[in-house]
Amino acid sequence: MSDQTPQEVGIAERIARKAHADQRDLDGQPYIDHVARVVSMVDGDEAKAVAWLHDVLEDSPVTPEDLDAHGISLRVINAVRRLTRTAPREYAPYIDSLRAGQIAARVKVADLRDHLTPNCPDRLRPRYEAAIALLLLDDPVATLTARCEALEQEKTLELETAKIEHTRAILRYTVKGYTAGENADSKHWRERAEAAESRCASLTRVLAQLRDEAMVMDVAYPIIASVLLGEEVADSPALARLSDAEAIITELKAVVREFVHEFKGEDFEAGLWPMMDRANAALAPSSGAAPTQDKEPT
Repeated sequence: MSDQTPQEVGIAERIARKAHADQRDLDGQPYIDHVARVVSMVDGDEAKAVAWLHDVLEDSPVTPEDLDAHGISLRVINAVRRLTRTAPREYAPYIDSLRAGQIAARVKVADLRDHLTPNCPDRLRPRYEAAIALLLLDDPVATLTARCEALEQEKTLELETAKIEHTRAILRYTVKGYTAGENADSKHWRERAEAAESRCASLTRVLAQLRDEAMVMDVAYPIIASVLLGEEVADSPALARLSDAEAIITELKAVVREFVHEFKGEDFEAGLWPMMDRANAALAPSSGAAPTQDKEPT
């Protein structure tokens, strides 16, 4: 494999223009125009080389060996491999896998943003918008863990407040000369306390699981990806050994949705949240992978 050089961008462009020469996008425009726009949205020679080549393995006869023979570096080839989605691979695991490659993730975000034109098919728009959000998260598990911890503290405070108010309601009832039994006011605070206590226990379980490294890799990432992309949670080998697996998954889904709504402007790039609001509204499980056409974007 060759070392990466600025000249590599020119080599990559020539390969891409030849590979996509006769291809058209869904609007009937030359597909290479889309590729060139993706290149313009990323910085750095290496990222631009990857951007030129991001669809050649998937949409043309070009192979990794061909890229090597033309002098493309190993790092660029590996990034292009990572970006290549082969059927029947599910979309959520594919997008989640891109997070491990910083350059691949940057190129994919640019790719998806360019596909989000007014003519983007309605069935694909929420998926693409959610994928952008997932790729822009610095560390979704760390963010999720922090959100769980904040919620646990919030519910603990609510629990203590509810217990105090429950006691006060009973005392007020007693002072008025009635029996020291339950009344409408004390019932309200008792129910608030029970709900807060239940949520605290649930969040404590989630935090314990999130701090288990194996659970993070095998369960948390796929759940986060699936929730954001509106897909069913994939089966995982780790689920069999998790206690209260169904409750954990339910709680993780709930927390993901909460930080999707509540972390606006703090952890995501400016302008992302309007897209995420629409994506979050479309989180019902999909009926499966979207059908593909010759040049439908992935």
